[in-house]
Amino acid sequence: MLLEAWRLSLRSEHTRTAYASDMTDWLAFCAQARVDPLRQARRAHVDAWVQQLRTRPVRGGRPPSQATLARRLSTVSSFYRYTVTEGPRLLGAAHYTRLGLLDHNPAATPARPRVSDQPKGRGLDRHEFAALLEAAAAAGHRDAAVTCLLGRNGLRVSSVCTADVDSLGRQGRHRILTYWLKRDRTQQTALSFTTWTAIEGHLYDRDTGAHPEQHQPGQPRPLILSNDGARLDRFQVDRIVKRLARAAGLEQPRTVTPHSLRRAFITHARRAGAEPEHVQDAADHQDPRTTRRYQQADDRFDHSPTYLLEQYLSPYGQPRG
Repeated sequence: MLLEAWRLSLRSEHTRTAYASDMTDWLAFCAQARVDPLRQARRAHVDAWVQQLRTRPVRGGRPPSQATLARRLSTVSSFYRYTVTEGPRLLGAAHYTRLGLLDHNPAATPARPRVSDQPKGRGLDRHEFAALLEAAAAAGHRDAAVTCLLGRNGLRVSSVCTADVDSLGRQGRHRILTYWLKRDRTQQTALSFTTWTAIEGHLYDRDTGAHPEQHQPGQPRPLILSNDGARLDRFQVDRIVKRLARAAGLEQPRTVTPHSLRRAFITHARRAGAEPEHVQDAADHQDPRTTRRYQQADDRFDHSPTYLLEQYLSPYGQPRG
């Protein structure tokens, strides 16, 4: 009951799906360790679970990233925080105590895995960015819509995948999209003519049968579809971006990710003259230092002393003067 109540308290379906996977893993660990997760779980059990996760390969045979470990720990902590706070209200304080349920959050104190403060994903220079967008436009409306939302609007891949057709609208002269953010919040973004045209083209392809759609009555229509007509997921988006990176002739296309496009949006919007606070708002960064880190990470080589030294030295490698 408590698990389902906690799950329903999460407003975003994407969040519910992601958190359900994390909780399933935690509950499986508890079952294997013969620990009652609602009565016997302690910090030592959470630490042991995290250590087990560190050694378990994920997709591609690689160990999980620090960000993945931090998210999983955050999920479990969220569940126990809800249980300790809302459990006595849902079950009655006296009954909750008689059942011997936890009165503390065992996942509250373990140290969170340290996540690098460097932006994720490979950076793209202006020419690579433009080439990737051009390759997407040539590939079709769906791919163009995906890359525009990532690169021209800076959306996270999760926001692209969870966006719905009903979330499109107008506000004055602006075409807008309302989309889901982290922590079950929503935000609106203006859509440029190029992005709107790509989305309209994708919707037209679906309406005319050129791109089949699997839609269940009563369910929201996904804004972007996969090849089989279902809602696009983050892994399919990653494959689309890598395919387009190859088509654009980019070096090391396997290192180009959906976040590379979001990173390019932040970096090149600033270079194009956008105000820092406007880029911060569009990227949904709570701290302006996060936005600056993107700019600094992509500009740091432009000011490398090695280039000044190259100019200082003669063409023959001897100091001038």
